[in-house]
Amino acid sequence: MKITYLGTGAYDSVPAAFCHCETCEYARKHRQKNVRGHQQVLINDDLLIDLSPETHYRANLLGIDLTLIKNILITHTHEDHFYPTLITNLQPNFSTLNEGEIFHFYGSKDLDNFASCYENTRAVIHTLSPFVPVKVGKYTVTPIKAMHPTENPFLYIISDEVSTILYAHDTGFLPKEDFEFFKAQKIKFDFISLDCSKGDLEDLDYPWHQCLGRNVKTRERLLNDGVITNDTKIVLSHFSHKGKNTAYDIFAPIAQKQNFITSFDGLEIEI
Repeated sequence: MKITYLGTGAYDSVPAAFCHCETCEYARKHRQKNVRGHQQVLINDDLLIDLSPETHYRANLLGIDLTLIKNILITHTHEDHFYPTLITNLQPNFSTLNEGEIFHFYGSKDLDNFASCYENTRAVIHTLSPFVPVKVGKYTVTPIKAMHPTENPFLYIISDEVSTILYAHDTGFLPKEDFEFFKAQKIKFDFISLDCSKGDLEDLDYPWHQCLGRNVKTRERLLNDGVITNDTKIVLSHFSHKGKNTAYDIFAPIAQKQNFITSFDGLEIEI
């Protein structure tokens, strides 16, 4: 399984549009891996996670043909992760597609709030329930609960019968129901992508995102529960310019000392 990070930033990206903080100024000066678009991932070449406002731009930069991706998982409905205006591009007057081409969007019942965007398009919406696995193309996808301020935010377990991954953005420390589900189902993760919006902090008084210290605690819990091993690849992503030391050049060596991989836009991981 191949995981491609189309974007690795939080809501306001890095550098943010109207910000002179140290991280933004560093990213403007040094660019390269320090510049981050909205968090978004492609699994192999046929399963997209989230629909950011930059989806088509990022795909064009990386040479990805979006017409080949018929299945899209939505984690939650904050607009940096779900930009429904893009779905209107599936109307016949905005796109030329073959007869019968349908694009499938999977997420919580929160997607129903945007029904007007799906009218007269080639989009089909599938409502998922937490902890109930579904077949999405060649993958088995299980939504689990996130700790994030939308009504029904999801994280995703994705398996192709060879590898199993956990995609955990945007969320604070995982809800106890998730840990209990991992143990009850005897899940073994080969790869995990964890939220690290706040960067190099030991902890934070904020429930909706994670930091390096919380990532360490998450890994310890998963190791103790037998859900991962020391060989499980863990990538940290979804960085905010308002976090501590979140510029790639600065954060990556810090994370490497803790045996974490730091994401950047365009990163490809093979598992």
